[in-house]
Amino acid sequence: MNKTRIIFYAFLILALLTSTLPTSQARAAGAIYYVKANAVGSNDGSSWANAYTDLQNALAASVSGDEIWVAKGTYKPTSSADRTVSFNLKDGVAVYGGFVGTETLRTERNWTANLTFLSGNLGVAGDVNDNSYHVVNGSNVTDAVLDGFVVIAGNDSAPHNAGG
Repeated sequence: MNKTRIIFYAFLILALLTSTLPTSQARAAGAIYYVKANAVGSNDGSSWANAYTDLQNALAASVSGDEIWVAKGTYKPTSSADRTVSFNLKDGVAVYGGFVGTETLRTERNWTANLTFLSGNLGVAGDVNDNSYHVVNGSNVTDAVLDGFVVIAGNDSAPHNAGG
């Protein structure tokens, strides 16, 4: 897939997600959790140096008002073969991709240059039959942000085909 197509899909996903979010609510200031696949620190999400290496850990730690900053790379909802596992968005939590992993302000990120993928490719590369049914799940979430990501390789086959 060429870079232009990836950027187009990222814009499309962003437009679809933000078009359903309330715009009148102000977001309370909260914690920022950092995620970087190759971080080597304490893995507690407190800084880029100590970033979580798994986005699921940051989602589990976050509460309404928090932000999660994710550095470029590819993140999968599970390291197992369980196709039912997804990245589950949380009310009031904003998840931003497209960071290099050194920024101190969200406005410093460049998500088109630092592609951040959420991938459902759990098993054999190129075999969609073992991919996640749903890579991202926003069910029952009314106020969340997912921004700066390219979501790829989901396969919502029966009996889980309730929409991608």
